[in-house]
Amino acid sequence: MPLDRSNLAPALLIIACALLAYANSLPGSFQYDDFNVIVDEPAVHSWSAWWASMPGIRPLLKASYTLNWTLANRTLSFHLFNLLLHTLNGVMLYWLARHFFTNHGKLPEKAAGHAALLAALLFTLHPANTEAVTYISGRSISLTASFYLAAILCHLHSGRQPMLRWLGVACFALALSVKEVGVTLPFALWLWSRGTSDRPAAHLWPYFTLLAAGLLLILLTPIYDRLVFYSLEHRSLSGNVPAAMAGVLYLAGKLFWPVGLSIDPDIVQLPADSILLRGEWLVLGLLIALALWHIRRPQGRWHTPAFALLWFVLHLLPTHSLIPRLDPANDRQLYLAAIGPFFAIAYYLNRLWQAPAMPLRALPVLLLGLLAGATVARNHDYRSETQLWRSAAAIAPNKPRVLNNLGYALAQEGQYCAAERAYLTALHNDPQFSIAAANLRNLRALPAAQRSC
Repeated sequence: MPLDRSNLAPALLIIACALLAYANSLPGSFQYDDFNVIVDEPAVHSWSAWWASMPGIRPLLKASYTLNWTLANRTLSFHLFNLLLHTLNGVMLYWLARHFFTNHGKLPEKAAGHAALLAALLFTLHPANTEAVTYISGRSISLTASFYLAAILCHLHSGRQPMLRWLGVACFALALSVKEVGVTLPFALWLWSRGTSDRPAAHLWPYFTLLAAGLLLILLTPIYDRLVFYSLEHRSLSGNVPAAMAGVLYLAGKLFWPVGLSIDPDIVQLPADSILLRGEWLVLGLLIALALWHIRRPQGRWHTPAFALLWFVLHLLPTHSLIPRLDPANDRQLYLAAIGPFFAIAYYLNRLWQAPAMPLRALPVLLLGLLAGATVARNHDYRSETQLWRSAAAIAPNKPRVLNNLGYALAQEGQYCAAERAYLTALHNDPQFSIAAANLRNLRALPAAQRSC
């Protein structure tokens, strides 16, 4: 979509909102997994080290870390890069949403522009996305999204410019080289093609061909086998069923009520033989069946909600299927998955925006203001490790891993008595937690005068 007068102003508004909402994220420090994949990972500390580590998984993601690490102001450069990605994604999402509301929602051009702007601002300002922007290693999903959204844009406009078709395939390859969740792109394009004939599904064969090649490469890469077996040691395939549903429900809840966001949420799982769990899966299955029934009817009143549900479920499949994960859910998994629901929410909010009564017209603006305020507040939690884990412990005060990580952060700041209490509480809740036990031993090995309360 060209930057003409009709979409330049919305793009500038999206950029301004992103900068205002995330300005206080720039002083943030390295956190949690940042140390594993960046700070303590020699392979991303120089270009020669990066090249020597190839072939390896997620090469483009690691290259982006190397780029930032080799710049002068390391932490600031990481944050600026992440913010640039998020801002770019917001603008691309606006272009995609405008196409969607024109071709799927059948809205007039002006109404489609308003709804698209609402969808892009919901994406830009939603506080759950701070984990993909302010949390430095959350870049894995925001960088994937940049190539992912670019591929969709190229595909949608390749009818007028055939070369864009192959540029879209190239963007798909780049998305796969950042994060494996990119495998959903061909199916997302198929979903987009339902209800519109501008780029029919027959044009998707290059994407599915590349997908097959990518899956074959994954199967032939030993490290993926090790990751799967490591996960199976902690949770069986059947045991992952309640974890997957718990994760989906958690993410759906945070999408519509983003209160109590945490870097390490304590998600309650139902027993595998629970009748309630089976009921949840049955309801979800029925909703998916209804959505598939309505998705081919662009004139129907349920087309947009059907698209939203199918998009949401599709983008959670790589992380919430039979393959076990150590954590049922992380907020950054909403980054791509929430785009469909944002389209549906914007579709209905647009009606309020166009309402004659001023109080109704103000509701979308009020909602966006609340989301922006929540994002600013959430960014503050990333200022330091201690602050991040204090906020996590306030939400999950009994989760052993949260308490252990809080204790470690406190010990790094010299708050040894508080760190010892955190370790002891973690071990009280899980006496077999070996990491907390080792951290407590190391703490108590310090000279008594150094750690006296």
